[in-house]
Amino acid sequence: TALRDARARRDQADEDIRVLLAYARELTGPRPYKLAALAEAAGMSISGIRSGYTQRHIDHARQLLDHAPATPGTVTDLTSVLAAGGTR
Repeated sequence: TALRDARARRDQADEDIRVLLAYARELTGPRPYKLAALAEAAGMSISGIRSGYTQRHIDHARQLLDHAPATPGTVTDLTSVLAAGGTR
């Protein structure tokens, strides 16, 4: 049904956000993205950012980066992989 499909899209978007948060906080250097900036962009609280992802999300982001086109390790590449359905 349309409602079930909408819920699936919402759940996928939530998963994508968690993977992007994990990337931004754990896999960027020399410093992670700032909590306040991520909270604003994600529409979450700072504490929500801190607890918004798990080791599974970090591992998933790392796996996506390993298979990303062009220059691995950039936000553009990770978002391209996610947009292409990389978290499914």
